[in-house]
Amino acid sequence: MSEVTKKEQNQEKENDYCGYKCKSCGYFCSLPKGHPGLHFCRHGNMKDGIIVTEKEQDAIQFNKINLRTGESAKSFICTHQCILFGRGHIHLIPVNDINFNDIPEEDRNYIRLAQNQYSDNVQYYEATCYFYWQHYLKFESGFSNEEKFEFSRCGAKCRSKFMKQKKIMQKITTNKPKNIDKNLSKRGARHPPYCVLPMWHKPWDPNEIPDGQAQGYTSTDGHFFPCNHPNTGIFANYHHYLIIDRSGSMGSKDVKPSVYDWIYECKTTKKIDALLLLLMSKVDTIFQSQIVDSNLIERYCRNIKPRGGTSFKVAFERGFNLLNNLDDRERQIRPVFVLLTDGEDWEPQQTMNLLQQNIPNFPDLIIHTIGFGSDVGNSPQFLKQIANLGNGDFHLAKDNIELAEVFKIIAKEPAKDRDN
Repeated sequence: MSEVTKKEQNQEKENDYCGYKCKSCGYFCSLPKGHPGLHFCRHGNMKDGIIVTEKEQDAIQFNKINLRTGESAKSFICTHQCILFGRGHIHLIPVNDINFNDIPEEDRNYIRLAQNQYSDNVQYYEATCYFYWQHYLKFESGFSNEEKFEFSRCGAKCRSKFMKQKKIMQKITTNKPKNIDKNLSKRGARHPPYCVLPMWHKPWDPNEIPDGQAQGYTSTDGHFFPCNHPNTGIFANYHHYLIIDRSGSMGSKDVKPSVYDWIYECKTTKKIDALLLLLMSKVDTIFQSQIVDSNLIERYCRNIKPRGGTSFKVAFERGFNLLNNLDDRERQIRPVFVLLTDGEDWEPQQTMNLLQQNIPNFPDLIIHTIGFGSDVGNSPQFLKQIANLGNGDFHLAKDNIELAEVFKIIAKEPAKDRDN
């Protein structure tokens, strides 16, 4: 047989295959032309995908490498990304890449406009794992029914301290593909129970129990957990501690109006069980269980007067002392420190040492930091470090209007869950 004939036969053989290209890895469907149903191939690395994180400064750690927004996703194989991110993960699809009107009506609940601003230049849809494979890639995922079910469920975990005290855990039994990198999946790892509801569910009625559940409780933010501990002190509730810098430079900035607004914002937010306002020398409990003491508000705001320099260490020492003296009931409620300052810390190294020593003792603590004013020097970088160490966020507020908005954000979202 001549070389020309062989070439022609190979060409004909190739023409018998579908050849539909995966949008992620670029591999082609290996099924015959005109095949029914979804396409199929053995997927490769996601050379046509890019990394997108919730915040541009965030990073995804993979094989000890930090990957950030805009970088290539070629380190991942199409199917393994889903196993890496697990239960309740989402996929991002550029809005221009899909026509919403072409989506079957019964599947439109599996896609929504992105809830976060992932990029200044691109608008995204957030899609469930099912939608991503079924309607965007249009390829068989190869996942088992158990894995598909796992990926379709809510990713919120029970955060009650009862889980730690009683070590009530559930075993994740999702199978992992053979030869998968050990960093992608921890088979048999134990986690606090997840919410049993589907992704993006509406807040669950606390008077109802989902089908198939013998027991459980509904958190105040609408998740249902199959736990048998009492519905008290779950981490849907928070104690907020506002720490205000009273250095001399704060004298030119009247933060009182924003503090007033924030107090009432906290009062109307069901997640916040108590608000304590902390100055260097004293602590005022402004409200407990939504009962506001107006006299204390007035007294506290009168005490926001500038004096001396800026020492974050002193403020945090006071905060940690408060946490150490909480009773058993109060320890079931998640603490949130909010540090408001316009300047640089006098003792940055001492402050970091204090935080590094104490934060491990309070693993549920969240620390948000706010840089206030148009000239905060080099403090934003340090405030970011503090927030990162405390699993919180750094915010910059140039004036009272922006400060009020920041307070509102923190009151409504003290700690964001993965899913909702």
